[in-house]
Amino acid sequence: MTAHFDHGASSAKRWMSCPRSISHMKSNPLPDTKDSTLGTERHTLVEDMWLKPDTLEEWDYDADDWNNAVTYSEIIKDCVKQVGEGAIVVIEQQFSMEIHGEKVGGTPDCIVYKQDGELHTIDFKGGFEDVDIISNEQLLTYDQAACIELEIRPTAVYHHIYQPNSLGTDWKSIE
Repeated sequence: MTAHFDHGASSAKRWMSCPRSISHMKSNPLPDTKDSTLGTERHTLVEDMWLKPDTLEEWDYDADDWNNAVTYSEIIKDCVKQVGEGAIVVIEQQFSMEIHGEKVGGTPDCIVYKQDGELHTIDFKGGFEDVDIISNEQLLTYDQAACIELEIRPTAVYHHIYQPNSLGTDWKSIE
């Protein structure tokens, strides 16, 4: 899995609310937490299912993580299949942009851009607390950085979140 940004999309809520936090975080980085480490492990498993499926062995992973990763991988495959040919499909690729003179960005799980102008941003969440899909700063950062790097101008943006541990629904989409 690619390295994280110092000012990544996952912390966009903080640096969008307080742009000066970007410079503060340079000298006071946050340590990894149990949750961030677990999230990285789960995303790495999903990425490996896509990019290195022959290297995986089911017994190396917790059964729930394995099943969630398989389901999420199938969801992305179905979404990509529904989009059709001619779409730009990017999986686990870093995107970045400059905000207040600082490089910010992240690695979206999947970006799909249809030639008719639809941009789909798909993300996997491992937590229990429902994630706000409408004004999600992380997904908005992915959208904006993808538009800049892919040089696209979408006419419609869709956010999709797969959150198997959610107390609500495990699959959410919004335009």
